[in-house]
Amino acid sequence: MLFYDGNLGILREDEQNLWIINESDHPFNVHPMWREVRNILKALPQGIYEDPLHPDQPFSTMMIGPQGLESRVKIAAKSAMLLRYTCQLSDRQRTAILPLGDRCAVRMLLHKLDYDGPAFPFDLTRTTSIADVADIIANQFADMWNPELLTYSAEAGRIYHGKWSGLSFAHEVEDWEDPQQDMTPIYDRMRSRYSARAVRFRYTLDHCDRVLFVRTGIADRAGAMDLVSKLAEQCQGKPFQLVLLSPQDSAEFAGLDEVVHHNVTFNPDVMCADLGHWLYCAEIMRSILDGLGISSKNLFWCPPTTPAKGSC
Repeated sequence: MLFYDGNLGILREDEQNLWIINESDHPFNVHPMWREVRNILKALPQGIYEDPLHPDQPFSTMMIGPQGLESRVKIAAKSAMLLRYTCQLSDRQRTAILPLGDRCAVRMLLHKLDYDGPAFPFDLTRTTSIADVADIIANQFADMWNPELLTYSAEAGRIYHGKWSGLSFAHEVEDWEDPQQDMTPIYDRMRSRYSARAVRFRYTLDHCDRVLFVRTGIADRAGAMDLVSKLAEQCQGKPFQLVLLSPQDSAEFAGLDEVVHHNVTFNPDVMCADLGHWLYCAEIMRSILDGLGISSKNLFWCPPTTPAKGSC
């Protein structure tokens, strides 16, 4: 028995097989953010484990890497799942999804699909300019959280950036804080948050096999081409695609090999106000990802805390 907390048990049968047993009356999500379980599973041989009895069931693929659990597995109430070693991690092309703004819609949709993990730099920001995103990535996020370039607007309730005018932050000030009097704790927290998110972004690019960059909001052809160029520099030969989701004619991006455009609108304000609409949008997003060959069987999950460089 590798793990047991009175509800969930993880039992190692042998080198090739393990069981996850859910004794509770509710389903369980076993995921990399569950630190104790993630670390315990380092005891297993690295590789991909799948349910041989239900091979097509979503979230029935367990990936074990250097940091332990690297995927999400769902266990129904009062049930057990057999997971059997299938192949090495390198035998499957694992695709990472990296949101690039313009708001938090992509992260919200991934959350409803259970494809979300720890946050990345653009997840909770507003980036109205695709050119700003390209420049931020080209500079590897340097100065993104530099206090000397940040200004709080009490009227807007947002923090604006002086270098990238299209970049702003709306989720950094807590209710009990007085940003007009003292921004120091806010800037300190932003430095901690965004430096960690930038490290995750780089770690993901270095360790996944394929990257899907996703951005909402109106874009122009020249801006998309510039962003693709900057992304190619960061990916260093690794296959990638840029998915643009915006209410405009896809002809704007015709002939751009790495760009996939869908004429759709995902408004986070509307989704927050209407759960039914949020779930409807999530199903559209699922269809888009399915069409690109991405599922729980090949999704790359970045660990919440990335290891020191060179430790893997």
